[in-house]
Amino acid sequence: MKFIGFTLRKYRRFLGARFSYIPWGLSFLVACAVSVYFFSTYSERLDNFFSSGSPTVSNQLSLIIKLDAKVTHWMVGIDQFLDSGEEVNLKIDKQSLKLEIAELKENHKSIKQYMGLWSIKNEELNRFKDISQFFYVNPIETLPNRIARKDSATVLKKKYSLVMGAFSLYAEALRQNQNEVSKRVGFISALNYFFATCSIVFGLISTFFFLEAILVKLDKFRDFASKKKFCVLFVDDEQGILDVVESSHEKLRSCDFLMAANGKEALKIIKRQHVDLIITDLCMPEMGGLELISKLKRVHIPIVVMTSKSVLTSETREALHNQIVYDKFDILNRLDEIIGKQIQLEAKHQNSKKAS
Repeated sequence: MKFIGFTLRKYRRFLGARFSYIPWGLSFLVACAVSVYFFSTYSERLDNFFSSGSPTVSNQLSLIIKLDAKVTHWMVGIDQFLDSGEEVNLKIDKQSLKLEIAELKENHKSIKQYMGLWSIKNEELNRFKDISQFFYVNPIETLPNRIARKDSATVLKKKYSLVMGAFSLYAEALRQNQNEVSKRVGFISALNYFFATCSIVFGLISTFFFLEAILVKLDKFRDFASKKKFCVLFVDDEQGILDVVESSHEKLRSCDFLMAANGKEALKIIKRQHVDLIITDLCMPEMGGLELISKLKRVHIPIVVMTSKSVLTSETREALHNQIVYDKFDILNRLDEIIGKQIQLEAKHQNSKKAS
């Protein structure tokens, strides 16, 4: 925890002022909102571009190249006839041509919707009308396979030249439009990536400062917890003594007093809550002070011993390891002094722990 706190404070100097997770958090929300806006607005267009739009344009260009090659082949045959005068068979596969023209028209409908989605208008795309018009005026079934007359050959040559020009212009318009769409896709993708990256960075920074704020609050809470009241457990079976201790509570506002009538009750209290100091009598029913002390050897709680006896046996003193034993009535008069010393010792101990 200390390492995390040190790291956060170190990088805070570079990234901004204390508690600046609020503006960073707002920046994170704005970046997220813009990123979501771009994604929701352009997701349909981007999906269309990758799933159908771009493949359809590529397929249309391939079809145009294929049809242009066929018309070029027919033009070569017509030129041979005009040069030699010998009858020429153009070998037109009308069934295949029908399927290709139908696919060409279907692709063009999809492309118009695709370009409309990107708000691209290009008049050159209207060249498709010339292609469509040619095959409407000249149905595929009526296209001659054999060329035997010069006048009909000359007319066909002009028609085929026009449709080849329409193919070329339409293909060029498709390429230009597709390049424009690709630029827009690249720009939008870059923007979306930028704002998504910003949202991640701002989110991490705001989380960074938020964690620091939590650590600061934890430090304050720890300081507050460290200032909790000093807890004294008074163990004695004489109710009169306990009454005197309770009346002293007002004088010792920095302390909380707990009462137990014997050692057994004291052990139960120690098990369920923290105790800073134990003041115990030696002689009590069920469990006396000596037995209580022996059971608390492994529990590091300071113990002050009191008794109403004027003389203690050597065995008792040995069991207490020559610890100071206060007169019961004297300790009540010196309660502020005894507990005050113990509070000072506890404060020094806490300060040494923090320093280490």
